[in-house]
Amino acid sequence: MPVTPSHPLAHRVRNRVLDRLDGRPGTDAAFTLIELMVVLLILAILLAIAIPTFLGVTGSANDRAAQSNLNTALTDAKGIYEHNQQSYPVAADLVSSLKSNEPSLASALTTVTNAPLGQGDIGAYVSSDQNGTVLLALAKKTGNCWVIADNTSTIVPAAAPSVDASVYGSPGIPTSAGEYYAVWNTAGGTPCEIDKITSAVTATQTAGFPSQASAAPAAPSSAQCPPVGDPTAGVTWTFYAAGAAIPGGIYYYAAVPDSGPTWNIQGPAASPFTGGPAGGTVSPFCFGT
Repeated sequence: MPVTPSHPLAHRVRNRVLDRLDGRPGTDAAFTLIELMVVLLILAILLAIAIPTFLGVTGSANDRAAQSNLNTALTDAKGIYEHNQQSYPVAADLVSSLKSNEPSLASALTTVTNAPLGQGDIGAYVSSDQNGTVLLALAKKTGNCWVIADNTSTIVPAAAPSVDASVYGSPGIPTSAGEYYAVWNTAGGTPCEIDKITSAVTATQTAGFPSQASAAPAAPSSAQCPPVGDPTAGVTWTFYAAGAAIPGGIYYYAAVPDSGPTWNIQGPAASPFTGGPAGGTVSPFCFGT
């Protein structure tokens, strides 16, 4: 038995639709502006409910895909470790073997440490002592940078300017043996990049990937450089923006802040940073001469 709408406006809209279907022009065949606006409003409400739900489901699927790729790559990497006399090969050789073992990941794998990963890419790094590997992937559209690390034994990081100094430590990947999982969201200004791990990873866990990403600390600004003479007397600090060329010479350098504007000075007088003749480029840092 057909149901007749009880609301007068709904009843009129129903009659207009039936008139159109039956080909009866009649006085009630046209829709009024108000009726059209009501229909559009209902559609807008339905879209407002459906679109966030759809995007949330899509985002979760993209995050799970990135995590799955990392788990697959790590499983293969562990097999390579065993066949390499219980030592991880250097990153280039590890990636070459991973590409052979997992063709589906071949186009995504890279050993680049100083450039942001693209969506769906997987970065691979091997510690200088070859006791550990770190893999990270940027999920499509969510901006989440997922990290998984395998320390087969205690890592002894090499000092800066080795990339080890930008990967292991606190903050960063712990040096003790075990598997570690982390994530940060690139919306905070820190890209998904291997040499940004100590800047972005403030916490890790050992029981699988974290459930939610937080934005990494924002990149430093010139206002956050230590004042002249602090903490090393006689050091004058200069801010270098991302991509700035560093002139040759000896520099003391500051890491990103732990919290707020406070800096950890990683280059005391005993272990300065050495800039090459061309100097290369850096992410935002404070350098002192």
